[in-house]
Amino acid sequence: MIKNYWNKGGKQKKTTIIIGLILLILLFVLRDDYQPALLFVRKYIFVILLSFVVLFLGLRKFRNSTSTFGRLAILGFLTVFFGAIYIIGWQYKMYDYMKTYNVFNHLNRIEINELP
Repeated sequence: MIKNYWNKGGKQKKTTIIIGLILLILLFVLRDDYQPALLFVRKYIFVILLSFVVLFLGLRKFRNSTSTFGRLAILGFLTVFFGAIYIIGWQYKMYDYMKTYNVFNHLNRIEINELP
């Protein structure tokens, strides 16, 4: 899409370069604004990916289902699944426990007596 726009002429090339530079500057200037969102995604990437996969497969099965009972069963399963993720992960703090276990499981402390 950008390549087709680039090949249209000189004005489009100048516009593309200016927009690219503005986006590059905004990437560095507004880093403190989007950094928390990136940290959230990094922190909960497993839960986010699992939720998207289950939601995608569930909705695909939902659309292909012909019976009303089948659709209600799929909606019930999705509701129970996401409810279980919420209750187990955040209410019982299981996901916080898993994070601390992975971080502090292999912590090797070495006493430093002098500067390197």
